[in-house]
Formats: sequence, C-alpha cells, structure tokens
Amino acid sequence: MRKDLTESQHSIHLIFKRIRELYGFGSNAKMLEHFNLSESFCSQNIGRGSIPWKLVDSVSQEKNTSLDYLVHGIKVTPLVQFEKYELAVSKALFKAKMYNVLKSDKEIDILKEFILSAIGEIEPDIDESDISSRSLNSA
Repeated sequence: MRKDLTESQHSIHLIFKRIRELYGFGSNAKMLEHFNLSESFCSQNIGRGSIPWKLVDSVSQEKNTSLDYLVHGIKVTPLVQFEKYELAVSKALFKAKMYNVLKSDKEIDILKEFILSAIGEIEPDIDESDISSRSLNSA
C-alpha cells in the first residue's frame, strides 16, 4: 500500500534518508537499531511531520554534519574550507608575482578580492535526491 505524504511529512522522510546515507544504513530498521529507537519512531515522526531534533542534533555532532544539510538537504561549505581556498589563492597570486605574471601588489590585491568574492558567492548545493517523489511505502 502506498501513502501520499504531505510536504512536511516528505521533509521528515528525507531527514531519515540523509541520516541513513551518512551511516550507510540500507533501511530505517538498521538506523533504528543503531540509535536504539523504537520500531515506530520513523513512522510516528513522519506521520506528525515532526523533526526528530534530538536525533538530528546527535547525528550532526557525531558526523560533524551541518544541521542545514540534515534538515534541509543544503550542503554548506564550512568557513574552514573557505579559509583553505583563501590561503591557496594567496599562494598562487604570490607565485604569479614571483614569475612576473603580475607586477604590483595592487594587482594582486584586486585579483584576490575578485576571486574570493566569487568563491563566497557560490550557492550551497541542494541534494538533488530531495526533489524526488512525494510518496513512501508504508509498512
């Protein structure tokens, strides 16, 4: 029997899907067993359209994953990653000056600003699998 889900129920279904994917679980049953949750935990939360915040917080901390990804499917580039890009850009521009590709510090500063601004404007990825069918097999 198939059950059509409301938008909020589908959102909760996707939260459980992302958690399963993070841990490599093939089913909700394996996930429930791992977290020592009742067999009805998923269906109750999906049915109510209720975000399982305690589970989401636990997974976020254990897997060092953003809440935005777990709840909304938005993959966010962490600030640490941006700082790595900034360092890489600075090194590359320094080499460009060493090899006389760029002549002045002003050119380097302008290029660095353009490049880092472009990196900062990159839109977060949205998990394409979240834009899937709004139905789920009910057990």
